[in-house]
Amino acid sequence: MVTTILSWVLTYALHSTVLILSVWLVCRYVPRLSLATQETLWKLALGGAIVTSAVQLGAGVQPPWGHLSMPQALAGETHGVVAPSVAATEASPAMVRHRSGDLTIVATRTTAPVAAAAPASVVTTTTTTTSAAWPWVLLSLVLAGSALGLIRVALGARTLRRQLAGRRDVIEDPLLETWLALCNKAQLAKRVRLSTSPALPSPVALMRREVCVPERAIEGLTPQQQESMLAHELAHVLRRDPAWLVASTIVEALFFFQPLHHLVRRKIEEVSEFQCDDWAARHSGTGVHLAKCLAEVAAWVERQPPTPMAATMASARSPIIRRITRLLDDRRRVVAEFKPAWRVGAAVGLLGAVAWLAPGVTPSAQAAPSVPLTTAGLAAAAPGQRIVVEDVAGSGLHDRARVRIVGTHETVELDVAAPRALPPPPPAPPLPPAPPPRASELRIVIQGGWSMDAWPFGGPMNGFLGIEMDGLDLLFEDDPFTLEMEAIEDAIELREDLWERQAEAAEEAAEAAAEAAERHAEAAEAALEARLEAAAREREAAESAREAARRDAAATRAWGSAPAAPADNELVAL
Repeated sequence: MVTTILSWVLTYALHSTVLILSVWLVCRYVPRLSLATQETLWKLALGGAIVTSAVQLGAGVQPPWGHLSMPQALAGETHGVVAPSVAATEASPAMVRHRSGDLTIVATRTTAPVAAAAPASVVTTTTTTTSAAWPWVLLSLVLAGSALGLIRVALGARTLRRQLAGRRDVIEDPLLETWLALCNKAQLAKRVRLSTSPALPSPVALMRREVCVPERAIEGLTPQQQESMLAHELAHVLRRDPAWLVASTIVEALFFFQPLHHLVRRKIEEVSEFQCDDWAARHSGTGVHLAKCLAEVAAWVERQPPTPMAATMASARSPIIRRITRLLDDRRRVVAEFKPAWRVGAAVGLLGAVAWLAPGVTPSAQAAPSVPLTTAGLAAAAPGQRIVVEDVAGSGLHDRARVRIVGTHETVELDVAAPRALPPPPPAPPLPPAPPPRASELRIVIQGGWSMDAWPFGGPMNGFLGIEMDGLDLLFEDDPFTLEMEAIEDAIELREDLWERQAEAAEEAAEAAAEAAERHAEAAEAALEARLEAAAREREAAESAREAARRDAAATRAWGSAPAAPADNELVAL
């Protein structure tokens, strides 16, 4: 957290320097730049670096030439130090098994045995951490400086309150009448208070929509000069210059480590005085009376303490000569103005350019892009090691891969096993084809009639009876035209037989589908049993390998503890 705050503070210092110098160059070398444009640029230089530094570090904006790295003493990084140590080693295999879900990783570390007569020098690595006191010290100094700056601002506000403690409302004419006329001409929606104080050396505009003038201004200035003075201070109130003055003072106190903020505050005050002079000259009709008023008020404040935290009409830091020259020369006040949309667009473009082009300060340099892991690349990065990557034929239902890192004195082996994908189940047998659709229609056609010759009893007439069902045509003829019920019953029985055959065919198809599902379930159970048996065999093989490794380790320790012949020791040393 401390490192992040320091990174932002350093980035702000860098961005504010770039932004302020850029604005100064534009205002210095661009000819006939309007006062409104200059004011917009200087106000942007006051707080724009706060936005650019926060956006660059928060959004991860990467400048074309990268970031600057913070010193290691402030970053608090951890560094590894390689120190040699001498020790005799023995064969001591160590195994670590890790399992995450279906993935199993087995790491085995084996140290090569070294004879006791010729101990080997083993390189060990120790880790040292840079002391984290420097970041806290620097942050404490920054906070202490900001606190002192805010205390200085509070003392200035206290001095201003003392100078305004004995002020009263102005009730004298023609000063009050002139003030009310200016307020009506400006069409103010809210009344602005006019007061006077005997302790003030110069007229001031306050934040709470108030203008306070010294007592000597009531009797020591002519009515024309009083009108110009009041118009100038009313312009400060309408433009909210007192609030901007307080904001610039607080920013200068908080970011005391940026000395260029003093230049920004002075430029904002200078541009605001020029614009208020122009406004007063337009509303009073001429700038001659305001120039005379400035000269008179400048004589009042020559040996008086300055008024802090307020927009004064004349002070020791105000460019009185330049202001009087501008007021007496009307041509110097006529400059082409840019539209507000153009000024806002230029400000946003300047902020974007600084956020993108100005480098920031990060705790560490940007890491190089990652390189894919290859055997050649790893072997080149470690001169004293050899890395072997093997694809081991998996047994049963697992795929295996092995990575072996062979060093001078030890070997590290990583065995990775992952389950194989199950084979797809066998396809279900096709269902028997459905029987072709057949017509299910029964139609009885009776043609014939009755004769009316034997009236009143009537008599039968020759005709025929026809039955059509499922494509079968039956024709029954009868001379007396009597309906044979046996034929109709036979047709119904034929229809019922057809329905029974269709039902039997559907039952046979359902039984065939059930038998196919049972065969599929039996095949799945057989596959699952095969998987379980393969897993059991793999566990037994692993246990056997582990037991063999233990026996080998015991044999190796027994061999190392046995006394060796001198000739054998010499061969081992060689």
